[in-house]
Amino acid sequence: MSLSHSLPMPAHTGLRRQLARLSQHLLPLGLAAAVLGMLELAAGAGLLPISVPAPSAVAQAFVRDHAMLWPHLAPTLQAIAGGFALALAVATVLAVLATLARTTRDPIYNAAIVVQAMPLIALTPILIIWLGNGLAPRIVVTALASFFPILVGLLQGLRACERGMDELFTVMAASRWQRLRMLLLPNALPFAFSGLKVAAASAVLGAIVSEWTGATQGVGTMMAYAMFSFKIEQVWMAVILCVLLAVAAYGLVHALERRFVRWEAVAVLNAGSASLREGGPRRVLHVAAWSIACMALLLAGWSGLIHAFSIPPYLLPSPQETFATFQATPQIFASNLGFTLRTAGLGLGACVLSALLVAGLFIQLPALERTLMPFVIAVRSAPMVAIAPLITLSFGRNLLSGVIVVWMACFFPMLVNAVRGFQGVRSTHLELMRVNAASAWQTFAMLRFPFAIPHLFTGIRVAAPKAVLAAMLSEWLTGARGLGHLILESSAMMELPTLWAAILLSVATGLAVFWLTDACERKVQK
Repeated sequence: MSLSHSLPMPAHTGLRRQLARLSQHLLPLGLAAAVLGMLELAAGAGLLPISVPAPSAVAQAFVRDHAMLWPHLAPTLQAIAGGFALALAVATVLAVLATLARTTRDPIYNAAIVVQAMPLIALTPILIIWLGNGLAPRIVVTALASFFPILVGLLQGLRACERGMDELFTVMAASRWQRLRMLLLPNALPFAFSGLKVAAASAVLGAIVSEWTGATQGVGTMMAYAMFSFKIEQVWMAVILCVLLAVAAYGLVHALERRFVRWEAVAVLNAGSASLREGGPRRVLHVAAWSIACMALLLAGWSGLIHAFSIPPYLLPSPQETFATFQATPQIFASNLGFTLRTAGLGLGACVLSALLVAGLFIQLPALERTLMPFVIAVRSAPMVAIAPLITLSFGRNLLSGVIVVWMACFFPMLVNAVRGFQGVRSTHLELMRVNAASAWQTFAMLRFPFAIPHLFTGIRVAAPKAVLAAMLSEWLTGARGLGHLILESSAMMELPTLWAAILLSVATGLAVFWLTDACERKVQK
């Protein structure tokens, strides 16, 4: 027996560990208490707008109306659990299929982007018509909201395997299934859990959005009724419930990650970029061909659906009518698309820069991550339908409001992937930098940042299409110019060809943005 095992642990060492664990909980709680105290003082001094009540008023509303919470909370929990499970199951099957049969990867990616690029607010009424006004459409909308981050994380992780390990399995004549089960899936877990963390908060938002249209119970329904009745305290009750649900979901996924991912994540990186460099110009043409084929398949399914079910034009116009509307007024669509892309681009750029800065601070100051991450999740999980009007009141109906909404929607996936990438460096590599007396900045610039590039592009893949949708949502809610305002205006005036032309344009934009991100990654990792 070694001496270190025979001697008891010093008492001060155990006490220090207990204090460290206690501080992990006390620091976020202390910061939250400080923020609430400042808000209470600001409310007492009359410095808060009328749409932001004092924390004590919200607490009184919780005590007064607590009996109504559970009937609304239970359906939302069912939608979150069912939608998240459905998204995880479908994403896993598709990711495995794309790995075992590589020719299916691009079609799966394109179909996923099409789903991601469709506005959920516009899809919810259609799903209710098809599936009825029960739990089923809520689960489907929640699954659609959380599906894309899971799929991107799995696909990125499954193809990010060290070349040496892959060649070892080839030498040992391992079958595709053995390679998948014993090498690719275990190595993909760090990427997968990054996607699951993003999807957990997205599932909560998806459930809330699904309850805004037609539902009779749910946290989203409670929020909508409170907003229309000008019951500001109940609105904030619903917002706080959303935040708590998202924090709990993130915490559960984080606990599972700590339980199942016990190895160093770097083993899956760096060599994985080799697959990104395959193909060159032929690869670009292949991707473009599949994107066009996916759009053609979407239009064919659209026409087939109309003919199969005899859907009248006032419910769903034909692709021919939609394209005729687009050809009649292309300048309107081009102008609105330009406004949306400008908002999305500025918001995404601010998001990437701020995520890199914050992730770098989290790596240098782990206590800061434990303190601020719950608040980052809170910002991500706050329903934009409730927050966007407050942003508009504070900053006006202008470009800045839209950029802030895009930043709020995209910051969380970028931060999660950046932190995961920076943290995944091998301890031996870090020790080598210390031996060579490298500074913290040199370690970051020469080791952590290059290592994290695959993770960063995973975050951008998720955030880029989401930025377009967030820009449209801000235009929808604030009335600013863009595709979102065009969709809202055409929906109110029942100009369905214009509505569907705008939706189709948003889908095509999502595809273009995603594959532009893919091309940038190939360029960077050459």
